Amino acid sequence: MGKKKKQKKKPIEWRDLTINALIDLIIGIILIIIGKYIG
Repeated sequence: MGKKKKQKKKPIEWRDLTINALIDLIIGIILIIIGKYIG
């Protein structure tokens, strides 16, 4: 937890992938909810 100097060379990729996955999931759920209300 105390080794934060190594993060400057290579940013954490799994965190970005997780954020992107969550965003896609949220957008998908919103689209499904909107589709149910419209349809």
